[in-house]
Amino acid sequence: MVVRRVTRLWLLGGLVYAAVVVALTVSWMGPHGQVAGFRPTEVVTFVLTLPVSLLTLPVSYVVLAVVWNLTGADHGGPMWLVSVSYAMWFGLLAVANLALVVVVVGALRRRPAG
Repeated sequence: MVVRRVTRLWLLGGLVYAAVVVALTVSWMGPHGQVAGFRPTEVVTFVLTLPVSLLTLPVSYVVLAVVWNLTGADHGGPMWLVSVSYAMWFGLLAVANLALVVVVVGALRRRPAG
């Protein structure tokens, strides 16, 4: 019973964590969808998605650059597609971080003491 409560609590915490990462990513854009310049929330988002954001940095760069170019955002294309794509990507990074935590904690619990 205690394990079930802890699992639900961890699940809720994980969902809140992923939602915060997605919300921070969406906050990068200005009120009219334009890029609002550098914001401190970008740093917070990257820090919250460590270590997976570092491990996937080359992939992130390519995927997000492709999205930017496909939408034509650099030539006045729809920025909402870019915002949604960035939010989905960083949400995926947050989920990957949660999976990494589950694997590490599981490995630590199975390790014999001593």
